[in-house]
Amino acid sequence: MSVHRETKRNTWYVKYQNQTKRGFKTKKEAKEYEAHLKCNKNKKTEAIQVSFYSLLDQYLDYKKTMIQYTSYLKYEEGVRLFIKELFADKLVNRINTNDCIRFRNALDKIDRATSYKNFLLNEFKEVFKFAFCNQIINDNPTLILSPFKKNQHDVEKAKRKECSFWTIDEFNSFIKMVEGDAYKALFIILFYTGMRLGEALALTYSDFSNDCISITKSYTKKTANGIYEIKIPKSQSSIRTISINRFVCDYLIEYKNKQRLLDGFCEEWFIFGNTKPLAETTIQKHFNKAITKSGVKKIRIHDLRHSHATILINNGINIVAVSRRLGHSDVNMTLKVYTHLLQKRDEEMMLLLDKSSQNLLTVGV
Repeated sequence: MSVHRETKRNTWYVKYQNQTKRGFKTKKEAKEYEAHLKCNKNKKTEAIQVSFYSLLDQYLDYKKTMIQYTSYLKYEEGVRLFIKELFADKLVNRINTNDCIRFRNALDKIDRATSYKNFLLNEFKEVFKFAFCNQIINDNPTLILSPFKKNQHDVEKAKRKECSFWTIDEFNSFIKMVEGDAYKALFIILFYTGMRLGEALALTYSDFSNDCISITKSYTKKTANGIYEIKIPKSQSSIRTISINRFVCDYLIEYKNKQRLLDGFCEEWFIFGNTKPLAETTIQKHFNKAITKSGVKKIRIHDLRHSHATILINNGINIVAVSRRLGHSDVNMTLKVYTHLLQKRDEEMMLLLDKSSQNLLTVGV
């Protein structure tokens, strides 16, 4: 058993006994296939008679136990709307590479972004990987499938989708029109800290101390039983303590003092909602209403987070510090989202250098 490169076709192939498996785009794919063969070298199990649709149900049941419910919904939607729709039901052990290639070709024709097509393709491959690991099949026919490449339409769409944001003046016009102390305080926190809405709704008064806010949990409304849930953030980097400026600190103290007058007040009350978090639908209504009354451009609530990051980056704050404040797991994530701002700062830097070097022309270097 060995892996070899086919120079003329620029592909890789695996030799095993008297058989040769060709057409692997990368050495990694060929190595993965070789590993599968080695796994079954001494025992070739009889394939279990399972239909593809039944396999999808088993896969989703497994996936539900491995990821958060909000992430599971995305996987479940992909299976229900696309994979099940584009792939006929047949016995899994009867599905071959050509069937999988036809699925990829059909997937290529759907009106979705390349990134989402690749998500679906990867999920499709994960289904067969799950089947192989559970000895439902003896061979994985999806290993040869390669991801879709981005086209010009994707690039142009990404440019148009650059995150929207408000300036401080726009936010000030907006916040004056917000009705209700709790909603006003929530939008101020989102704009001046850059935290996620779910993180803000999970905050209790015990998380606020002096000029810092500790973020150790998050709120979600999408749960299997339909009620809200306070959960641990999915990444360690999201658990953080962030500093708040004097204005926000004083505003929160004043807001807290008003809440103290209410019956039953305690430190474990939610800052935005008391005994339970504010309803997201009501938050959105207050947000939209204030936008209409103030006349500022329409953005999403999540764009308050982008506004915060934009203000920091445009004022020269180090990108690593911004990334940590936002709770990103990797600074590359921050760079990817805000690369257009960094490019703008690079242009400003060149203008500054051009201006400062003009005097050299008169010195006679």
